[in-house]
This record gives sequence, C-alpha cells and structure tokens, in this order.
Amino acid sequence: MPRRWRIDGRDGPRCDVLAGMLAGFLSYASGRSLAAREIGCGAAPGTPCRFVVGTERRLERLLEPVAGSDDAHLLLALDVHPAVREAGHD
Repeated sequence: MPRRWRIDGRDGPRCDVLAGMLAGFLSYASGRSLAAREIGCGAAPGTPCRFVVGTERRLERLLEPVAGSDDAHLLLALDVHPAVREAGHD
C-alpha cells in the first residue's frame, strides 16, 4: 500500500506535494502555466487520489461553480460536492 503523506494532521485533501509535482510536470510538458488540485483523497483503502489540472483561473471557476452551470454538473458527475454559488453572486 502506498504511503500517505499527512504532515499537518488535517482531514481532507492532503496530497499537495503530489499535486505540485503533477502541475509542474504538465506545465513543462505543455509549455503552459498549469495548477493542480486534489478533488478526491486516497487516504482510505481502495479509494484513489483524484486531481484536476488547468490554469489557475479555470480551476477557480471549476471548483466554485455557479448553480446549474456545466461546471457544477461536471463536479457532481465526478462525485465532488463544492460550495455552489447562485448565478449573479460573484
């Protein structure tokens, strides 16, 4: 079983180092500045770590979607439940 990094004792996503390496590698490979966020933690046995990768601006929009938006539907399909904003409330 892979070792789980848990430095600060917090619950929730904890693979910041892996997300950073993933973003760095994909940024280098694509020639674009990309970021990565963990959306699913594999700390529980049988649960994979899951990440999304995109530009910082795109990830902000994706992970704070407007209710009823394509982003909100995508996250629900991925079984991710972020706080959803009402349309027109930025």
